[in-house]
Amino acid sequence: MGAAYMTITNTGKAPDELVGASSPTAAHADLHSTAIVESLITMRNIAGVPVAPGATVRLEPVGLHVMLIDLHAPLQPGTAFPLTLKFRRAGTITVNVRVEKAAVPFGKQPAAHH
Repeated sequence: MGAAYMTITNTGKAPDELVGASSPTAAHADLHSTAIVESLITMRNIAGVPVAPGATVRLEPVGLHVMLIDLHAPLQPGTAFPLTLKFRRAGTITVNVRVEKAAVPFGKQPAAHH
């Protein structure tokens, strides 16, 4: 598994919502919300990420993110891959995601999927 983080800014005059994502790098990509509950990091699928007109939303660790599930190959720091974001109003937008070294090795994080 991997995770994609980004900043989304709605420059339009109407609200929009990130409702999905996909990448040739993984079998599927889910929108997730992470929270710390009683010292335990928990993740859950979410239906969408609302972005109000003129607002900026950050997808970052211990918050909202795109979870890449069933990677076709391990992500290598210094490489990049395409990620297609699906918005309710704006449609699809493909961005280039740069892979960075994880701050904490995956599997050593106290994460629980729900």
